[in-house]
Amino acid sequence: MFEFLKRLFHKPAPQTPLAAGHLADLVRKYRPAGFFPEDADPEALSYELLARFEETTPVVPEDWQHDSYLLAWLLPDRIWWDDLEADVCPENRAYEEWLGRLVEISRGHFPAEDIREEWEGSDRVRVTFRLGGTRHELTPVVNDDWLDPLVLEPIDALVKPSGYSFHLVETGDQTAMVVVLTNSEAAVLKALGWRLAS
Repeated sequence: MFEFLKRLFHKPAPQTPLAAGHLADLVRKYRPAGFFPEDADPEALSYELLARFEETTPVVPEDWQHDSYLLAWLLPDRIWWDDLEADVCPENRAYEEWLGRLVEISRGHFPAEDIREEWEGSDRVRVTFRLGGTRHELTPVVNDDWLDPLVLEPIDALVKPSGYSFHLVETGDQTAMVVVLTNSEAAVLKALGWRLAS
């Protein structure tokens, strides 16, 4: 899922050990945004998170200046983070995979089923899915091999009655993050400096 990170960090970068104390602070800071249970013990959870992180890498590149990168790495069931240049083409079924991930991070509020990606040639794509017994259709703009993040808008319209919304997080590069939040949780993240595009 994070193959693009290998390309981003293909050169040796300054790195720093990840400390349990930093993760405990992260838990305290982001509990009001819904990333961690309100009754979670920050110290105990920090060691669980540290073990999870060290399964993949024991260090953090120093240019991960924003908490969002670390949270996305630690909580892939809450945050989708990947390259928008996703090798979109008829053979790769990139939209089927992406909508599947949106289902996973939706906190149960986008239980789409039977996701299908159908192409007409190489320049027109139609994505359909079933939600609550109703079939829905998306028509992403084909732009070389890039995902069209604007398909989040009609998906979000379906989710909003639940009190939750999909938010696109601006990263400043060609990657993107998506997270599902309530209005109050989104306000917490904005106050912490997150750039939410929706």
